[in-house]
Amino acid sequence: MCIKSEKKKSADGTPVEEIRPPPKQGTLSITLVEAKHLPKMDIHTKCDPFVVISLGNQTKKSKVVKKTYHPQWEQSVVMTYTEAHETPQTVIFEVFDWDKVGSGEYIGHVEINLGDLIHEGVHGMLDLRARDGALVRGHDKNISAIYLEVSMTDQLPWVPPWDPILEEKPAWALLAVRVLAGFWTFLGLVLWCCMRPQPSTALSDKKEQ
Repeated sequence: MCIKSEKKKSADGTPVEEIRPPPKQGTLSITLVEAKHLPKMDIHTKCDPFVVISLGNQTKKSKVVKKTYHPQWEQSVVMTYTEAHETPQTVIFEVFDWDKVGSGEYIGHVEINLGDLIHEGVHGMLDLRARDGALVRGHDKNISAIYLEVSMTDQLPWVPPWDPILEEKPAWALLAVRVLAGFWTFLGLVLWCCMRPQPSTALSDKKEQ
């Protein structure tokens, strides 16, 4: 679980929780492994759980695992942020029960402070909590929990300069750029092979004599 910072004490000796500020930029490497003891959300069937990850105004959605109280996603995502756009304080994992209509029925969430995460990663089961903060109980009366692996650095990954230009372009445009880049790379190699200096045949003949 996420390790919180040591608690300071106020003048009367009461522990005061210190909130670590997040770095101005960061990269989160996240793996959704599984969840256990999920509650029964529908009368006639088991859960169809999926997870929504929120980092500031960014969201990522996992696949839906049908008819189970013990979903196994084994799904990895990378999320980044910069001070130029925003500096979020937490990353939130919300578990939903998929429905044919609507965005899904809320089950519970886990919230991790980025200031803590930069010092200590998360590798293990974390209890799910309802919106009011209460622990979520599963169909078997056990506490519902989600297994997460989360690490964070204050560095950003390298992004090709053309990615921001193509970010909101259709998929065919991105494919066309990649094909064109590959073609010019191949053409450059062919020209280099054809135009590079060749050893003199006359000099070769003298050496043989």
